Amino acid sequence: CVICAVVSLMVGSSWTTVATIGIALMGIGQALGFSIGWTAGAIISGAYFGDKMSPLSDTTVMASSTVIGLLTMMYGETNIDTGSEMLNSLVSTSGMAGMISTIWLIVCAMIFGAAMTASKMLDSIVFSMLRRTKNAVAMVGSTAVMCIFLNLIMCDQYLSIIIASSMYKDAYLDNGYEPKLLSRTIEDSATVTSPIIPWTTCGMTQANVLGVSTLTYAPYCIFNYLSPVVTVLMALRVKRSSFLSNS
Repeated sequence: CVICAVVSLMVGSSWTTVATIGIALMGIGQALGFSIGWTAGAIISGAYFGDKMSPLSDTTVMASSTVIGLLTMMYGETNIDTGSEMLNSLVSTSGMAGMISTIWLIVCAMIFGAAMTASKMLDSIVFSMLRRTKNAVAMVGSTAVMCIFLNLIMCDQYLSIIIASSMYKDAYLDNGYEPKLLSRTIEDSATVTSPIIPWTTCGMTQANVLGVSTLTYAPYCIFNYLSPVVTVLMALRVKRSSFLSNS
């Protein structure tokens, strides 16, 4: 868990961490006799902790001269004969071509999210929740619940992040809460809970990469469960910002 957290913090990507050092740690865990669910849960927890904290999160810097070579390498299968059957299975991948099912899920999720947003169905849900928010705890709690709900129905964390931020942005400002509170709440709920839901793009990807079903490793992803809970508890200390009274 600690190793994945450090690597993810440096590279800014939970997916990259799971697909590289995570796969290696799965092999080590199996060799040491640990259960695959326990090992995968620790990997997922660490990877998403580092991703959430990293200033490089979801940012990729790539030299233009290597783009074509990297895309060619990533698209096709990778098979390396290491002399060990277990190691061969760990380093062999199906490339981007093997991710077609996940890509289709993302496309379908985007279409469904656009329909839900354009029809104002999500707005009606948010408005009904905001009428009951009287303090920071209620505001943060409703945001966290909405992000998890969006993950369940949208099947993609990026759609959940975009939709939740657009829906709650004005509400936070109108109630005197700083935008960074909304950003942290969304990160602590939408991002980290996505890999423990089997039908999201994160859940499917991590399960395929690690070779462990989502329902097997999900009970051990302690950080992913605790993160939204801690965020709501921390809201007890949140006060309305001074810029509301000044404006």
